[in-house]
Amino acid sequence: MVAKKQIQPDSFLQFKYVSSPSFSPDGKWIAFVVRRPDLDSNSYPGDLYLADGDGKNVRQLTVGGDAKGYCWSGNDTLLFSAKRSQHYKELAKEDGDFTVFYEISVSGGEAREAFCLPVPVTGIRRISDDLFLLTTFCHCGRQDFYATPIEERQKMAKAYNEECCYTFEDHPFWTDDQGITTGRRVGVSLYRRSTGELKPVTDPCFNATSIDANDKYILLSGESYAHMRPKLHGLYVYTIATGEMRCLIEPRTREVGISLLWGENALFAGKPTDVHEDTRMYCDMFLMPLAGGEAKLLCGYDHYIGRGTLNSDARLGGGKGIMLDGDKVFFIATVGTRNDLYSVDAEGHISEPLTPAGSCDGFDRFNSNTVWVGMYGDNLTELYLNGEAITSFNTEYRETHDVVALEPLVYHGEADIDGWVMKPTDYQPGKKFPVIFHIHGGPCTAFSDIYHHEMQMWANHGYFVIFCNPRGSDGKGEAFANIRGKYGTIDYEDLMHFLDYALSQYPDADSDRVGVTGGSYGGFMTNWIVGHTDRFVCAVSQRSISNWIIMEHTSDIGLYFAAREQGASTRTDVEKMWFHSPLKYAPNVKTPTLFIQSDHDFRCWMAEAVSFYSALQFNGVETKMCLFKGESHELSRSGRPKSRIRRMNEIMAWMDGHLKK
Repeated sequence: MVAKKQIQPDSFLQFKYVSSPSFSPDGKWIAFVVRRPDLDSNSYPGDLYLADGDGKNVRQLTVGGDAKGYCWSGNDTLLFSAKRSQHYKELAKEDGDFTVFYEISVSGGEAREAFCLPVPVTGIRRISDDLFLLTTFCHCGRQDFYATPIEERQKMAKAYNEECCYTFEDHPFWTDDQGITTGRRVGVSLYRRSTGELKPVTDPCFNATSIDANDKYILLSGESYAHMRPKLHGLYVYTIATGEMRCLIEPRTREVGISLLWGENALFAGKPTDVHEDTRMYCDMFLMPLAGGEAKLLCGYDHYIGRGTLNSDARLGGGKGIMLDGDKVFFIATVGTRNDLYSVDAEGHISEPLTPAGSCDGFDRFNSNTVWVGMYGDNLTELYLNGEAITSFNTEYRETHDVVALEPLVYHGEADIDGWVMKPTDYQPGKKFPVIFHIHGGPCTAFSDIYHHEMQMWANHGYFVIFCNPRGSDGKGEAFANIRGKYGTIDYEDLMHFLDYALSQYPDADSDRVGVTGGSYGGFMTNWIVGHTDRFVCAVSQRSISNWIIMEHTSDIGLYFAAREQGASTRTDVEKMWFHSPLKYAPNVKTPTLFIQSDHDFRCWMAEAVSFYSALQFNGVETKMCLFKGESHELSRSGRPKSRIRRMNEIMAWMDGHLKK
C-alpha cells in the first residue's frame, strides 16, 4: 500500500476550484469555470470549461487563465471579459475603466474581441442574442465621466492618481476586498450589441443590491444616496420596452433582501412592515404584483434564502443561488449542517432537499435538469448533474493525500450543540496529543463535515482538532441563531461546554495542551476567551473584533452591523457596547496570543487587532502580530497564495511552539 502524502500549508496549490455552472439557452451545453492557485503569478487563473448537456465530454475551452466572468451570448457562443488584447492595453495605459469582451464558440478556436465598453463591468447577463444586462461601477457626482472622450478621461484619471490624499464625502468610504470605494456605486445598464448603444437603467448615485431580469422586466433592489447609505433598500421594476422605472417599495420603509421576477410578480425576501426594529435574523418570502399593490406573504422561512453559509477554505468562485424554472423558484439554503437546493411553488410549499447532504454551492436548471457545484464529505469541489459527478478534477488529490475522517459529536445542554472531532493522522491509542479548538466566523455561519484545508493540515501534523456550532450559528432557525445583544455570554458557554465534553469523550486529547483560534466572529470569540479564562496554552486571533465602539465607526458594515448585533450603539448605550468588547477584559489576559491581520481588511479593520495586541504587550504577555500587506478579510479563503501559505506557516509555528514543547 502506497503511503499517502501529508497535507501541508501549500497543499492547496493542487486544488481545482469549480464554480459558476450554466446551461446554454437551448440546454445543449453546460459551461463552468475552473480556477487554480498559481504561485508564479501569486493569483488564481481561471478558464472556461464545457460539458455536453448530458454531462459527457468535459473539455477545456479557454487557456489564457483570464476567463472568470462569462455569459452565454447564443446557443453555441460565450462572452467573457479579459485584459488580453493590444486594444485593451492601449486603452488602459492611463485609464482602467474599460471592459473588453471576447467571444468564443463551443467548437473552440481563438476567442475574438466582441466589443469594448467604456465602463468597468462587474457582471453581464444575456437578455437576448442582441441585448445584455450589465452591472457596472459608476461614480456618484461624476455623471458625465463615462461619456467624456477618452483623452479627457485619461487626464482626469491621471490627475486623480497623482492626488496626495483621498477625499471621503459618503459612507461607506471603503469596502472589504475592494479598497477605497468612496463615491462608487453599483449601477445597471443595458447594452444592445447591434447598435452599440449603452443605456443606463439607474442613475449614477443608485446602488443596486439585488438584480433579476427577463425579456420584459428588470427587477432591482437598492437605493440612490449621496452621502449615507440607508439601512433599508427599495424595490423597483424597469420595463425594457418603454424604459419606465417604477418604485414598488419605497426605500427606508421595510427590509427587502434578494428579489426575483416570477411572471407578473416580484418574489422578495423581507420582513413584515410592522417589524420596525431589526430584531429578527431571517426573512420570509413575499409576492408583490409588478403593477403595484400590497406585498403578500408567500411563506414564512427560518433560514437564509438563496445562499449557503457552510464554512470552508477550499472553494473559490460563485454561481446562482436562486432562480425561476417553470412554475417554481429554486434556491439554496443552509438547514442543519448542509447546504441544499430547495424549491417553492406559488402556494408557498417548500420542497424537501433536492440535493444530497453536503454543500450545494451554485446551480442552474434547464427542463428539469439540475447542474450544481458540490462538496461532499472529503471531496473538493466538483460539478454534478442530476446527482451524478461529471468532473473529477480533485480525485487525485483526495486519493493521494492523508485526508482525515470527521467524527460527529453532539453536546446536549441548554441547546444541542453539533460538532466534530478529527484525530491526528499518527494517532495511537493511549498516547496524548495536543488539541486545536477552532471557532467559525459569522457568527451566523456553520461548520459541517465538508473539507476544510487548514483543519486537515493540523490533523496531519499531530493535533486533535475540535470544532462546533454554538448558539449564534446558522442552520437551526431563529431561536438558535439569534444571539443579538448576547455576544460572549451563551455562545461562550456553549463553546466551553462542548470543548469539555469532547475532551471527556477523547481522553487521548490532552486537556493540558489546548490552543484556540478563529477568524472574524471566531477572532472576536478568541479575544473574548483569553480575557475570561486561562485554560488555553496559546491562542491565534484572526481578523478579529476587540472593541465594538471602534468597529461601529471603522468597518465597512459597522454602522448597522454593530448596532444590530449588540442591541446598542455608541449613541444609545455605549456601556453595553463596551461590556461586549474583549478589549475591556484585556488586563486579565495571560495567554500567549498571535494576531493574524490584513492591512486592507475593511470588515474588521486592523485597529481591532492593533488595540488588543498593544494591550497584551502592556500586560507583558507573549504576543506577535503578522500584518499581511494588501490582503483583505478574505485572506484565509481567497488571499494571494503566498500570503495564505505564510499565514498557515505562522499559525502552525505558533501552535507547535506552545503545544509541542
